[in-house]
Amino acid sequence: MWKCYLLILIFALLVVPGCGPSKLEILQQKVHDQRLMSDPGHARAYKEGNTQIYCTAGDDCETKWGRAVFYASKYNRCGIQTQTDTLIMSAGSRPGSRNCYGPFAPAVMYHISKLLIGEGKYEIRADIRCGGSVQDCEVDPVRAKAGLVVYIAEGRMRSND
Repeated sequence: MWKCYLLILIFALLVVPGCGPSKLEILQQKVHDQRLMSDPGHARAYKEGNTQIYCTAGDDCETKWGRAVFYASKYNRCGIQTQTDTLIMSAGSRPGSRNCYGPFAPAVMYHISKLLIGEGKYEIRADIRCGGSVQDCEVDPVRAKAGLVVYIAEGRMRSND
């Protein structure tokens, strides 16, 4: 029996390292992130984009969720794939999906959810990623997320850096 476990362990050690990004890709991403974070406008966008959004059931949540739907529809060239009362997902937002790549840079993908966190209280979370590498993306996902969060929370467009 122990031989089976040993074989599974060896197989896992051989296969798993090739599943994720290479060390070079990880290093390139870190350098890219450090360069962007040294930009004051990017640092501000990062902070704004990670602001938590809360709403209460009724008009407050309907307004904020409506803003999320509008923003994701207007600023995403891939279109909305899924839209419910608690989820907005752009086309191509599944991992590994490439169905909204165009002849230009990879598009930003939206995944926005509304989660019940207490009686009548919700949190709206946004995850925005690039359909390809961040360096080649059509827009900066950090700035795109900041724009979305500011619009949902305050109903205004984020000022450019």
